[in-house]
Amino acid sequence: MAPWARTGNRVDDIRPTFDIFPLGKLLWTMVSGEPELPPYYTHKDAEFGLEKYIPGRTGTGEVDAILDKCIVKEEGKCLPNASALLEMVDGAIDALEHAAVAERVVLASPAGDFKVQIMVLEMGNLFQLFATPLKRDSSGKWIADVQAQVPSLAKWRLELNGHITRIGAIA
Repeated sequence: MAPWARTGNRVDDIRPTFDIFPLGKLLWTMVSGEPELPPYYTHKDAEFGLEKYIPGRTGTGEVDAILDKCIVKEEGKCLPNASALLEMVDGAIDALEHAAVAERVVLASPAGDFKVQIMVLEMGNLFQLFATPLKRDSSGKWIADVQAQVPSLAKWRLELNGHITRIGAIA
């Protein structure tokens, strides 16, 4: 229950903000995986910050921005209604779906005679791996090995429970 809704008396003036506070807490439980956010505790307390529950995950900033407008102590700082909340959620989903992070990893054999360059393109909780075998040319410079067999590439999804699921081949 929103702190401003708890008056100890019958409340005849039910306002939309009464629902936003518990919806924010519900969102926190869905993202964190915890069964509840204790009464009146906010996501900003170090003990309950999303980074503690899902460290290093893309999107915690977007979720925190939504929670900052829901799990508040004063009604004036709360989103005015569910339409405003839906707009924020839709905006965060859109931003995460279109955000992409590329990272390059190079794996080498212990002898240093073979390397594989892996590009990871992360888009929300989806990612793709692109592997390029490398070999040394006659001058000793590393170049792409175009004759090496590269396994078919696939799209993957990182689930909230940490499992990785293959969701299909890249076209």
